[in-house]
Amino acid sequence: MFTFIVLCIIGYLWYVANGRYEKSRSWTHRRQRAGYAWALAGAIVGSFFGVAGMGSAIAGTIPGAFVGYLLASNMMKKDADPRS
Repeated sequence: MFTFIVLCIIGYLWYVANGRYEKSRSWTHRRQRAGYAWALAGAIVGSFFGVAGMGSAIAGTIPGAFVGYLLASNMMKKDADPRS
């Protein structure tokens, strides 16, 4: 149940960041949108690894989300903002 709540929160954060990006087309909101999308994917994959290895889905969900967000934020830093 806690895993579902964490996934819903990350999904909601992505939804808000996506709405902000659609309105402003800002580089910051684009980075947030990508970060939350990767965090959601990392949380889902991490939950499967948590169930398979540690016996609890939440044991893999939170680290998976964290790693996914870090990967996305590091990849997005490599791109330059064309407007600046």
